[in-house]
Amino acid sequence: MKLIARFATDAGYREGWLAGEAEGKRLQARSQTAGVAAGAAYSGYRVGQEGGKAWPRPHNVANEVTNGVETDALKSLEQ
Repeated sequence: MKLIARFATDAGYREGWLAGEAEGKRLQARSQTAGVAAGAAYSGYRVGQEGGKAWPRPHNVANEVTNGVETDALKSLEQ
């Protein structure tokens, strides 16, 4: 919870708050991108399944989508 009075008077507090807020927005955008990609991959799986094509299993889709993406920062969100 942001302390408005301290935010207005304490430069270090303000700087830390703004840095944390920017990092949170960056992580949120990154996770949304991964979610959209996973959704698209799963949709492709369903369409392929209906057409008789061989597509990856749904439980592997998230791993395939995030392959090569740095996800260590997202582990802090598990708490």
